[in-house]
Parts: sequence; structure tokens; C-alpha cells
Amino acid sequence: MIMVMLLGNAALHGQQQLGITWHRGSVMKHAPSVAHLHQQMPGVEMFYQWKVSGQKKWHTSFPNLQRRVAVHYFWYDPDKPLGNTMSIIYYGGQSLSLSKNISLGYRLGAGPGFVSRFYHPEDNPRNSMISNFLNYTLGGHLDIRWHWHPRWSFSTGMGIVHLSNGAWKKPNQGINQISMHVGLSYICKPDTQRLERQKYSGLAQHYWQVGLAGGFKQHEINTPRMGILSMHTYYVAQIKQRNSFFGGVDAMYDPGKSYWIDLYALPYSKGLEGYTQLALTGGYERRIHRTGISAQLGWYLYDPIRVNRKLYQRYSIQYHWSSRWSSFVALKAHSGTADWVEWGMVHRLSLRNAD
Repeated sequence: MIMVMLLGNAALHGQQQLGITWHRGSVMKHAPSVAHLHQQMPGVEMFYQWKVSGQKKWHTSFPNLQRRVAVHYFWYDPDKPLGNTMSIIYYGGQSLSLSKNISLGYRLGAGPGFVSRFYHPEDNPRNSMISNFLNYTLGGHLDIRWHWHPRWSFSTGMGIVHLSNGAWKKPNQGINQISMHVGLSYICKPDTQRLERQKYSGLAQHYWQVGLAGGFKQHEINTPRMGILSMHTYYVAQIKQRNSFFGGVDAMYDPGKSYWIDLYALPYSKGLEGYTQLALTGGYERRIHRTGISAQLGWYLYDPIRVNRKLYQRYSIQYHWSSRWSSFVALKAHSGTADWVEWGMVHRLSLRNAD
């Protein structure tokens, strides 16, 4: 689903390039329980990148849009319980020319990730970061690029790659790989035309939306995996049809909290009273044609069985099928630790100036 939302019907007729990037970084110590896994590691990224071609109407609204399919590989200390990682990430980003030969760009992406050594109660009990071979991956990078030749360019920058199974299986503190990088790329097909930015007419500028999503999570090792339900109501205000700010209420239902009720004999019923969470939330969405990437913060108003801090984050990818309907996948987290991954649908109400 992620690949369908991101790829769409991309026409590979703009500028195309192949490249390799060398990384040097470390694993972040985002919790005391993972401090023993902190280490430095080298890595490599191989990628294919292309720009929009101008063949579709919306291309002229994003003339600097660049898309990339990249394979990341990081080597870890063989004497520590955390194994090597590989990620296949689909990126989208844009660049800004600082001078004739220098540009500044960013890219954000998602895809599958693989870990060679993960938690096992007998064979690898000290790996508290990850317990799955297959995981979700999120990546974000900033680059400065020097176009020193019509066909060649050099880049340097920094970024972060996050791997997590979305609390599908515990332990799951998540791996946060932050690194500096240098790279070299070859332009195998130059731009055939220069696109001029034009006004883009998108969805309504102001509207209400309601959403429904679901997923699964495991609260602790050896506890059953439980389903979760999430609902929201947001008011959305768009700025220049590409940027949206939103705020509203999240309502979540987590039956896995029965584990804590039983463990500590808490005075809450196993139902709406004990399983419900209510929160105020707000965030920002960056939209490129039908695909939107958003980040938000939430603050619990009602969370009777609180095992995390009152502040949480949600990162999502949303595909707008029409002016009223969209689907999304989102990661809810507390600091660097995933709470769950949810899949859902959104319906927009009170549309104005809709396309």
C-alpha cells in the first residue's frame, strides 16, 4: 500500500541519475534500556533518482520534485547483540538552488527494513531495540550538492533512518541510525526542458475531517497481541494548497491495557473506562499532488492507565483518492519508541473551494 500511495503513475522521463553515498554514524541512545547498544557504524547507500517530467499537469506545481529508490546497508559491531541492517526506502524531496552549481535539498521516505540479529530470549536476550527480522523504516535527510560537471555531482549532508516493528512484537525500542554522509552521482539522462512553477489547484482550503483506523500491538514480552482502534476529528486549514495545519481530538481504544489492570490490580473496568484514551492534537501536512506526509503532537486529556509520557507523536503517509476520501498509514510513538502502527481511512466534510 505504501508503494502504491507513493509511486502512483510516475513517468520516468525527467532528469535521471544513479549514485552511491557513504555514511558514518551512530545508534542513538534514546532510552536507558538501550544504552549498552550504542555504537558507531559505517554504511552505504545506492540509489536511482528521477525528477518530474512535465508530462502531467501537476508537475508544473512541483518543478523541483525528486524521487528516489535507495538501498541502505549499515555494518554493526559483531561483538554486540545488534545485527547489520538493510533498508529499501522510497524517497520524495525537493531542492533549492543556492547558486549556479550549488543546491540544498531534503528527502523523506519510507519502506521495509531488515535486521540480521534481533531479540531472542535464549540466543540474543540483550537486544532490547528490535525483535523482528522485517520492520518498518522511515528516513529523512538534508543534502548540499555541488554540480561540478554536467553529468556528475558531489553531495554531503546528514540524516536519520529509523527501524521499528511498530510494537507488533516486544521488545521494540526501535533503532535510530543518525549519520553524516558524502556521495557521488552520475546523471544518465539530463533535463530535456525547464519547468516553470505554476499555481496548483488542490483540495479545499478549509474543512473538517473524520478518520477511523486500526492496528495491532503487544504490550510486553509473552503477552498476547491485541487489536487497537483509533478515531479522530480534525479541523484543517490549507496554505497555498501544499501545506496544511490541523488540530482536533484523538480517541483511542487499547484492550491491551488489560495486562496492566491485572498486573497491578488497578481499579478500572476492562472496557471503555480502562481502555480509552482521549487527547488534543495538532500537526502539519506537506502535500505533493495526491500524497501527503504529516507529523503531529498529541497531549493526553484522559489516560487512566498511563505507562508513557503524556506527550506523543504521530507520523503518517496519506493518499488523497478524491476531494473527500483518503487512506493512510501512521506510526504513533512516544519519543523514539513506537506505540503502534495503524491503517485507516479519512472522510472530509464542509469542503470549500474543492477541486
